[in-house]
Amino acid sequence: MSTLFNEVKNEEAMALIDAINPHIDISPFQIDASRVLKRALPFYKNTSLIEITDHKDKQPRQILSLIQHNSGNQNVHILDWSPDTIYRLNDLLGIILHQDNISAYVRFFFSMVRSPEGQFKIVDTPEHINWRDEPTTAAKRALSKMIDPLYLINKDASSNFYLGASLVYKQSLFASKISVTPKGVVEVYEQELLVDDIPITEAL
Repeated sequence: MSTLFNEVKNEEAMALIDAINPHIDISPFQIDASRVLKRALPFYKNTSLIEITDHKDKQPRQILSLIQHNSGNQNVHILDWSPDTIYRLNDLLGIILHQDNISAYVRFFFSMVRSPEGQFKIVDTPEHINWRDEPTTAAKRALSKMIDPLYLINKDASSNFYLGASLVYKQSLFASKISVTPKGVVEVYEQELLVDDIPITEAL
C-alpha cells in the first residue's frame, strides 16, 4: 500500500504527527522515530490519507487516518479497519463517486477493511500476490491468464457502480463482481473460485 503514498518530512511531518497524536489511544508518535506517508483521496474533498509508522520497536506501530482541510482547520479521523467507520466517514466527508474515481475508491476500501479472519486483497497481476515461495515462470504465466485487473462493468440509472476484480482471500483466488452504491457501500455479490491453496504469506 505504501507505494501509493508520498513521504513527507520535516515541518509537514511534524505538523501531521501533532495533529493526529491527540486522537489516538496509544503512545504518541515521535518525529525522530516515525515515517509519515500521505496521499490525496479523489473521492473526498480536500482530504488526505495519512500513514504513520513507528520503527523503533521490533514490532512497528502504525496508525492510519484521514485528514480533511476545511477553512484552515484540520479534521482528523482515525481508521480502524471497519467498513462501518468508512461508511460513517463517507457521509461525514461527503463522498463523491464517478467513473474516474470509482476504481480508486474500491482499492481504498479493500485496503482499509479487514476482519479477524482475514482481508480481501485486489490483485491485478501475479506480482501483487505475497508469495511464500517464488513461483515458477510457468505458474505465474498460468495465473496471469486467470487474473483480470480491476475493471468497471457499468453504472446503472440509480448511480450504482458494478466492477469486476480478482480477489485473494487467505490462500484462494476468486473472480469477483463488486457493487458500490452512491454512498460508497461495497458488496461482493458474485465470486468464482479460480485457485485454492496458493502458497502465499498470511500478511497481505
